[in-house]
Amino acid sequence: MQSGTTGINTLRIYNPVKQSQDQDPHGRFIRCWVPELARVPDAFIHAPWKMTPTEQEACGLRIGRDYPPPLVDHLAAAREARRRLGAVRSQGPARAESHAIFRKHGSRRRGPRLDTRREQHRGPDPLS
Repeated sequence: MQSGTTGINTLRIYNPVKQSQDQDPHGRFIRCWVPELARVPDAFIHAPWKMTPTEQEACGLRIGRDYPPPLVDHLAAAREARRRLGAVRSQGPARAESHAIFRKHGSRRRGPRLDTRREQHRGPDPLS
């Protein structure tokens, strides 16, 4: 997993629900530290606000009363953040800084292009 950025890598905006699903599929950490969600089924532990009212009632939880609804729509917020960051990164000062960082820290290997390397390892494409 990457954290931060050096100016030469793609800036990553992680989805907290997906990270939770990947790192804690059964929600053990969530159940331990958020007791309100202890009885929520695995299928909803990472996004309990997606349960229907009937499903909420079955596990003794009501979104908005016992547990808050999402504060932001993460997908929409991430989309807007990418748009805004892209606009800043494409402007002169940020672009110049990115090039300076790459010159200092980027790969110094100046090997052949990827398609040339592929031919060296596999030989020419017989279908071409």
